[in-house]
Amino acid sequence: MNNALMRPLLLLGVMCMLQACAVDAQEPTPKPNIILISLDTLRADRVGGPDGLTPNLDLLAQESWTFRKAYAQSTETLFSHASVFSGRYPSELSTVDYHFSYPENIPTMAQVLRLYGYKTGGSVAGGHLSPAFGLGQGFDHYAGPEEWGSLWHTAPAALGWVDGLNNEPFFLFLHGYDTHSRYLKPSPVGYMYASMTPPGPGQGLVRSIHGTAQVVDGVWHRRRRFDQLVQLDALRPHSTSARAKIQPDEDAISLQPVDLERIRKIYDSSVTYADLQIGLLMGELEKRGLLETTWIIVMSDHGEELGENGFFNHRLHMGEELLRVPLIIRPPGGLTHAQQSNRLTGLIDLMPTVLELAGAQAPAGLHGASLMPTLRGEAQPAPSAVFAEGPWRIVAAVGEDGGLMFSGLSAHSKRLAQAMQATPLTSPAYESWGMAEKPKLKADLQKWRSSLTPHTPQRSADSEARRKILQQRGYWGGP
Repeated sequence: MNNALMRPLLLLGVMCMLQACAVDAQEPTPKPNIILISLDTLRADRVGGPDGLTPNLDLLAQESWTFRKAYAQSTETLFSHASVFSGRYPSELSTVDYHFSYPENIPTMAQVLRLYGYKTGGSVAGGHLSPAFGLGQGFDHYAGPEEWGSLWHTAPAALGWVDGLNNEPFFLFLHGYDTHSRYLKPSPVGYMYASMTPPGPGQGLVRSIHGTAQVVDGVWHRRRRFDQLVQLDALRPHSTSARAKIQPDEDAISLQPVDLERIRKIYDSSVTYADLQIGLLMGELEKRGLLETTWIIVMSDHGEELGENGFFNHRLHMGEELLRVPLIIRPPGGLTHAQQSNRLTGLIDLMPTVLELAGAQAPAGLHGASLMPTLRGEAQPAPSAVFAEGPWRIVAAVGEDGGLMFSGLSAHSKRLAQAMQATPLTSPAYESWGMAEKPKLKADLQKWRSSLTPHTPQRSADSEARRKILQQRGYWGGP
């Protein structure tokens, strides 16, 4: 071959080599960090409202997606977070009671992310998320205070863990009981919105760890445990028949409307306390340059009754005030304009969403749907209903305009679907709220229950650690 022909071939070869080298030299797209923040027991109607209780969360929402119709899959911390971590309903994992045991063969969000190269850390505030309850599966680091704590305790520990990483992509779960009972938080926030005049028993009540749980129908039964006040084996544990065992003794105190309002305002103060912790956290993330590389998701695991149905609690009912939760998702760098979605959404959608953010393949058996289409600004079909399960023999379906509860059988009962079908809507076992379409939601409930993956629930053995944690907030003596 002559030189004239060789030159273009050599040039072509050099160009190909240079292109190949350029391709090889390209850095792979870095994985985004992901921080999931759980503000335990925070009602959705306290975030972004006209009272201005949450200025830091409101600021975060200005550069985020806010899901206005997000609903939890349970009204207790343990079961709600188990659903978030697994993408499954609590009854698919174990018995929905305080013997709950997370099964080793069901992958968690943290386990999947770890397979895809993420460092996984959990900084939890004790209580139902303590390692004793088994939700630390898949975390490289999972720890928290021995007693029920705040973001004040867990956020610094979480940041310390992040600082120890070597620029590796991370998934951080951060949790605090800032709006959980006891509502009263440290000064100067504790009484920020509550008037102390005229003085009354409500002032002493909020200082007691168990005080609000001892209030039933406006009476503070200050010498009774919660399980001594309510007939928990009643068909509907929040109903009139459930109160049949209550016999006010000489130590019971009747509360006036001003006392009940004071309790609500002290809860509102705890909301601002939680919001202050978010502000401190965002400042620390900004200092570290992490706001540009990190997805930030803020949620609550359930709400709280503030006198609705006669209780200050979250265990005995499944109404709007308990199931609707705040859900805010901020992309790295933030949005230029706030976005809101009115799509019916469940917290069970978070696992497929987080896995897609990380470029991870979701395991089989997940419920819910990734919210990425919505986050990309695309139209996304909504489910006809979302569903929830409680530890006091309650399941619920929530539609666009209300919800329907069914009470009387444990959420893990194999007879539940059959019982729901056989029970007429006029039975006390059914209760609705809002403008619920009862026949439709009843059909949705039955179809959902019948579709769940068959399982054999495992019950964990009683342990001293679990008993101590449950007794700290009056949970011992459950079903």
